[in-house]
Amino acid sequence: MDWDLEALETIAKAPKFVRKFAVSNVEDFAEDNNHTRISVEVVQAQADSAGMGKFLQQAEQSTLGKWIAKLKK
Repeated sequence: MDWDLEALETIAKAPKFVRKFAVSNVEDFAEDNNHTRISVEVVQAQADSAGMGKFLQQAEQSTLGKWIAKLKK
């Protein structure tokens, strides 16, 4: 399934040991909800549905999250 860059960046902020699991969950969620492309909104919706929305917010504040934000400027 195709991913937007911002969605991939969001997943990259997760701890390395959960990234493969997160990608699989997001892709399953996208297919179940008839999404043809994964955007950051799809990642957020999947995280919210799994009770992980707070985790994504914390990942944004992580060192990697801040580093990615600086690269985007």
